[in-house]
Formats: sequence, C-alpha cells, structure tokens
Amino acid sequence: MSSPGSSPAGSESLVCVFERWATTRGVENSSVKQYRSILARSVEPFFGSRSLGSVTEPEIDE
Repeated sequence: MSSPGSSPAGSESLVCVFERWATTRGVENSSVKQYRSILARSVEPFFGSRSLGSVTEPEIDE
C-alpha cells in the first residue's frame, strides 16, 4: 500500500529507485561512487526514465 503522496508501486523510475538503493544502504562512500558510476554508465542509458513497472526480466538480463 502506498503512503499518501507517494507514487503507486512500479510507477517510479528505475533510475530513481537505483539511486535511492545505492545511497541508503549504509555503505562506504567509495561504494556509493561505484554504484553511481554503474548507474550513469549502464543503467540510465539503457532504461532512461522508464518506470520500474515497465522493465522486464529479459531486459535486465540483457
């Protein structure tokens, strides 16, 4: 269930979800930098602003 003011599950962009995941895990800054590099180099160019709910497993495997 979504909280008031939040977006429905799956409608948030994959890039936003990845960024939040990478920065809220309590890992070292060097790890966050590495995650952001992966985001910029691989995730964002491939998925762009697509919502999490629109991404399929075969696309992730690719």
